[in-house]
Amino acid sequence: MITGLLNSEDIRALGEQVSPGSSAALIVWEDLWAVPLTAAVRASGGQVAAHERIPADLAEAAMSAVDSAG
Repeated sequence: MITGLLNSEDIRALGEQVSPGSSAALIVWEDLWAVPLTAAVRASGGQVAAHERIPADLAEAAMSAVDSAG
């Protein structure tokens, strides 16, 4: 198991911040996608509420875990 990334409690806490009748998306992406994705979100009237960077060692460990499980 990889720790240090989002867990169900984190996701639940974020969901509680969304007003009834509203929607939100929690997206994890590679940095190469950040600029065009952010531009598309803003162009459609959306707002980027947070931009977090996952440390490279955690991302690599997660990918290794996926590779070894498959």
